[in-house]
Amino acid sequence: MNLVNMNQNSTTHRRGQSAAQKALHITEILEHILLRLDRRDILCNAQAVSHFWRNCINGSQHIKMACLLVPVVADELTAEDKLYMKFVDPLALVRMPQWAHDLFSEHLGTTNPSLADMRKFLMQDPIQNFYTYRNIVRTAFDHCWPEINRFDENCGPNAQRPMQVHQLRREALHPFIRHYLWPHRRCYWSGYGSHAHLSIHGRPARAFEGESGYPTFHAIITTTLFLIRKCPTATWIGSTLTTPAVQTLTVCGPPFPFHEDRDPGMHSRTYYSTSGVTIRDALLLIVDLALELFALFAEEKYQLILSEGTIVKCDGDSYVQCEATEEDRRNRTSELRERMQPACETAQELQQLLTTVAPQS
Repeated sequence: MNLVNMNQNSTTHRRGQSAAQKALHITEILEHILLRLDRRDILCNAQAVSHFWRNCINGSQHIKMACLLVPVVADELTAEDKLYMKFVDPLALVRMPQWAHDLFSEHLGTTNPSLADMRKFLMQDPIQNFYTYRNIVRTAFDHCWPEINRFDENCGPNAQRPMQVHQLRREALHPFIRHYLWPHRRCYWSGYGSHAHLSIHGRPARAFEGESGYPTFHAIITTTLFLIRKCPTATWIGSTLTTPAVQTLTVCGPPFPFHEDRDPGMHSRTYYSTSGVTIRDALLLIVDLALELFALFAEEKYQLILSEGTIVKCDGDSYVQCEATEEDRRNRTSELRERMQPACETAQELQQLLTTVAPQS
């Protein structure tokens, strides 16, 4: 009797499993099921199940809209309203102390600016105006309670107050890329209208030992490369960067060369697309800038090695300063090249994947 029941249960299970499999091969049913999944699961995991699932995702307009794969480019006013933070209290800036108004007047040309005025000031010249803009924004929010609480909530708990220039709405940036280009990786967003601005910070390495030159860039590139290798069919690469989609993106790199006695300079790259900037566009921009910075960093270190008259060597249990020889310079140059090579190779591999393997938007 037990064997009969077991056989009946087994037969029922096989029939139920067959019905489920049939349902998952009906496009309309599968589409409804996929739309209930998290966006990250749809873009990364679901496509790896089968060719049918991947074709369903790529061919469904509803799924593309849910996953931000269909660009929605808004006009300047709509983008300004949906992409960036605003003060709840329109008179918040008016109540600031006089010295703050003097600061605004000096740099912004008005004693009562809006946040849009501040962002517009940044976008006029992101490289030159970034540090002034950072101080202006910090001053504005520090004196406007409870605005500072909203600002902290938007930036996240890992955003340090001195670096807060994070005025792009958290929900406006694509959730997948936000996880890797947010304050915990020293990435700070702003912008004006349909022109977004990303500043990636972190000082270049000041010593040879164990450093790649720009650890922040290297970490971002390494993580992204791992994700693409893990799921080479990931459609999230073709998703628009923001909702609504920005048409221009400027990425600024860390100070170079770094000098203690003056304000550091910045390096930047800008990309424009009438159909909206995608994650792929943003990553290529970051990689291009990283390769430029890696090369500049290595060149500065090479020149430093060649110009050094003395170096410190280990002599038993102590270190002594002695005159640098040609052999010492060759050894230090070779050491630097070996330390920089992994960072450069990783960036070049990601660049190749994004241009040849990654799906287009």
